[in-house]
Amino acid sequence: MDKGYNISDLSEGTVFADALFRVRTVTPRQEGTKQPKLKLTLTDGTGSCAATLWEVPDALARDLLCGATRYVRVSGTVQSGKYAGDVQVSTLVAAPEPTDLTPFLPRLAPGHGDFQKRFNALVGSVGFPPLFALLKQLFQPHLKPFHAAFAAQSRHHAYPGGLLQHTVEVAEMCQKACAVYPELKHDLLLCGALLHDFGKLTELDSCGDYTETGRLIGHIGEGAYRIRRAAEDTPGLPPTLMQELIHLILSHHGLLEHGSPIKPATPEAHVLTHCDNISAKMASHREAAEKLGKAGGRYSRVGSETIYVSDATVQNLDLSGKNVRLDASVADPLQTPPITGTVRLPLLGWVAAGSAGQGSESADEFCDVVMPPGGADFLLRVVGDSMTGAGIFERDLLFVRKMDNDPRPGQIVVASLPDGASAVVKRFSLDAANGAPCLISENKGYATIPVTEEVRIQGLVVHLQREMG
Repeated sequence: MDKGYNISDLSEGTVFADALFRVRTVTPRQEGTKQPKLKLTLTDGTGSCAATLWEVPDALARDLLCGATRYVRVSGTVQSGKYAGDVQVSTLVAAPEPTDLTPFLPRLAPGHGDFQKRFNALVGSVGFPPLFALLKQLFQPHLKPFHAAFAAQSRHHAYPGGLLQHTVEVAEMCQKACAVYPELKHDLLLCGALLHDFGKLTELDSCGDYTETGRLIGHIGEGAYRIRRAAEDTPGLPPTLMQELIHLILSHHGLLEHGSPIKPATPEAHVLTHCDNISAKMASHREAAEKLGKAGGRYSRVGSETIYVSDATVQNLDLSGKNVRLDASVADPLQTPPITGTVRLPLLGWVAAGSAGQGSESADEFCDVVMPPGGADFLLRVVGDSMTGAGIFERDLLFVRKMDNDPRPGQIVVASLPDGASAVVKRFSLDAANGAPCLISENKGYATIPVTEEVRIQGLVVHLQREMG
């Protein structure tokens, strides 16, 4: 296969001939306008570009519009000025689908492995056994295609691994919302967030184009059907809970005109709808910023919306807030109103946010602190960086409350390890593969710790205090 030019080879003024591209989208000319007969999005593994055809045979136009022609040989010129980067097509002919599609598939996005770990941790944070079993039943046979799937044909996360990234972003935002609004049903919302786009596995093919299922049913209907069938076979799942889960799937686009057959009617459905939209909008802004960064512009359009990208003066400022940001996950949302006032708590040494560290059940010293909501029993000082993703940093002072019951998935705990002298701070979770309890880091450089009989949970992290400066 002689592919000729790649998209990445094209720059303003480039004249090229007989280059093989994949057609991603086709838009026909509106009647009564002086627009090109067809506007195309051409893609390969190196990128995408817009192309315009002023003249094209009717038969070829029909094949392009209905998807019968997916690959084309193109000759043309890359424009400059107002339409910089767009290809003005001089000739375009249909081409057979190549036997090797590798040159036409974008590579997995950087950090893909990290998203896989975060996905597994999110699945493990669903503590209600029937919902956890449902997630395993649906995802385990499809993990490989799910990890490589597109989230959309063109609008957002339109690349291999995009569906995984979008799902993780939505689910993590939903998890944060549960810390702010404790009345939300955490396990129901997380399950819905992880499954909300499950139907895209059959809506889009491996190249991100619509399948027959995608054209005739769509991912919302397909996903609701497949999830309901699996839920009906899940022991212990109440029918009313199954209905609320299916409602999350059916309503997550928010409006009827956006493709949802029903509007959100539960708190969890409203949260999922907005988190889904935030992930899509942020992806559009990221992609626009990347394109405008190369072109030097500050405005872009996605559909009917205008996107503004800050200039270098603002972008170069440190506005991340990382020096003072506290992660809401270290606050227990299910507590009584704050108990205020300064009290003296024992500081039992330091705890490792990394490899095992030294802990003790006898106080090295006492500290006068303001008691957090619900109270705390002792303090520990953090050493290491394995929990930075949860907003826990070196030298933070952790407020720990002793626990009478087992921790819930997703809670941050302090645990002593089998040697009896080492203590770590980690997030309690359930292994996505077998449901076994484990301790996970919020930094991909650290391994998961299985919770065996020798591992003892010392307490729940409910608050932290950070020294400034």
